[in-house]
Amino acid sequence: MPYLWGGTPREGIDCSGLVQAVFRLNGLALPRDAEQQAVMGRPSAGPTSPGDLLFFGAERITHVALSAGGRDRIQAPKQGGVVERTRLDGGRTLLAVRRYLPDP
Repeated sequence: MPYLWGGTPREGIDCSGLVQAVFRLNGLALPRDAEQQAVMGRPSAGPTSPGDLLFFGAERITHVALSAGGRDRIQAPKQGGVVERTRLDGGRTLLAVRRYLPDP
């Protein structure tokens, strides 16, 4: 699916829209924006579990990705990109990890 800032799953999708859609399909309601999503759930320390949300930015949160477990993530990365599965690589500054699902 192509990246589209503020997009919905029909035309394209951005990072927070992807996360919102995945959780909605699994019965959990999340706000639309990454900054709003980052204040919900609970902090998670240590290794990430599938379903944890990874929040990135510099001085404020500007990106969210869905943990696929360990260092793998699923994200809608940027304009011109598509939803992808990648590894955490240090290209963005990880600011927070939040858990919304029960502990594994």
